[in-house]
Amino acid sequence: MASRAPSLAIRTRRASEDKPKGSIQAADIRRRLELFEVKIGVTRHETSEVWDRPMEQADVFRTSPADKGKRTLVSAMRKVSLLIDMIDDQPLRALVMPDNYKDRTALRAWTDHSRKLWPWKDPVVDKPDGRYGELISLYYEALATVDAADKRKKFRLQQRIDELERIVANLEAQNFELMNQIAMLGAGVGKRDARR
Repeated sequence: MASRAPSLAIRTRRASEDKPKGSIQAADIRRRLELFEVKIGVTRHETSEVWDRPMEQADVFRTSPADKGKRTLVSAMRKVSLLIDMIDDQPLRALVMPDNYKDRTALRAWTDHSRKLWPWKDPVVDKPDGRYGELISLYYEALATVDAADKRKKFRLQQRIDELERIVANLEAQNFELMNQIAMLGAGVGKRDARR
């Protein structure tokens, strides 16, 4: 009897089970960020703009209002994009301190010249029900997913620690038993020598 190939539904389910959940969530959030970019008409990849560089506060004040707004928006988009990348990139999560993105205030202050992440002062920019509320909802979703990935990692590490502690306890018990046997053999040899 010939074996039947699994149905399309089963193959699809197996394929999605093979992928880590974080990767699927990251891809979905990343896709929605790209849709947000198209909707707003601004891309986070712009690098030739005059405002896309480290600037002192006085330089920022001299920048035109349109450029200030664009600088803030692009920086916020880059920060959210980096959080999305961190979902399925453990080494990147280890490099970026959670204090930089733990809440909206930290997100606002987060500065990284090498990644072109600029700070802003106005809390209205990252207000959940504000003009860029859609972007901030992506931030919260990415933040929750990064936190969940860290908790899963910590849980797996704790399971491994517990397993190793059981192994150590078992080995210590075996060592204790062997030491008792050696002591009993030594006592038996001492008695035999005394009889001779």
